[in-house]
Amino acid sequence: MLFKPGSYTKSVTGSKRGTISKNERDEVTINQSKKFIFCKVDTDEELFPELKHGDIVTLEGEVTRENKTTNNMGFKYLNHILTAYPENGNIVQYKPLLFLNCKLYGIVSRADDKGNITLIKPKLIFSNLESLDKDKSKSLF
Repeated sequence: MLFKPGSYTKSVTGSKRGTISKNERDEVTINQSKKFIFCKVDTDEELFPELKHGDIVTLEGEVTRENKTTNNMGFKYLNHILTAYPENGNIVQYKPLLFLNCKLYGIVSRADDKGNITLIKPKLIFSNLESLDKDKSKSLF
């Protein structure tokens, strides 16, 4: 039995997450600094306030995932995963860069689905993405 999704128990040191199987509890304690990985952090503070809507940026980070269905990827920047969309074309062309350190050239967007500039967590619309791990970006075979 899995704990209720999105729920956690608070303790002095953090939140507990885990499973219960055959009446045995397997759990871990997640401190506040890692909570964002598992659930939405309760804050109204803007993440990366220095990244303003419309800014042209060059950021270094790691490509953490790609999603063909939504045509986007995860870009780990300063320990946060930001959603990045290619300015043109399909995300599949960037698959060789998955899990590599890269330099992203793009524009910051804080526009929500309705076009209002309200997003706390910025999105990135990139025109170019290049590997910083030159040796690893070659064929794995």
